[in-house]
Amino acid sequence: MPLAIVLTIVAVYLAFADQLPPRTPLKVARVISELPVPGDARILSFTDERSAKSGDGVSEVRLQVTDEEFSKLESLAREQGYKPTTPAELQRNVVSQLGPNARGVFRFRPDSRKESGYDIALLDERTKQLFVRIVVQ
Repeated sequence: MPLAIVLTIVAVYLAFADQLPPRTPLKVARVISELPVPGDARILSFTDERSAKSGDGVSEVRLQVTDEEFSKLESLAREQGYKPTTPAELQRNVVSQLGPNARGVFRFRPDSRKESGYDIALLDERTKQLFVRIVVQ
């Protein structure tokens, strides 16, 4: 009986490892992008600024992946409904923050719980980078 409990706990941990502490750049990128970000992706930047009282704040992750990994992620992203960046999209308020030269596919999701909150994930084909931002306000 105790073995069954241990195996259950291990299975739950493995199934939900990305949602459990600690909050790492790779976990944030996986959860927000809903893509299987490789464990060897190079972390270029990670910002996690949150208010201890309200939980409001901004988290940003920028990861570098190989050409092969990028192709796999981009294919999966397109299957999940990521949209191509276009000049019109790059003019929009939130997407414009990604930079005028961003090219690739992205997904923007408003936060249903907070009026001005959102998350965005972008796979930039020029740089082979994954950029993720979460804003909770």
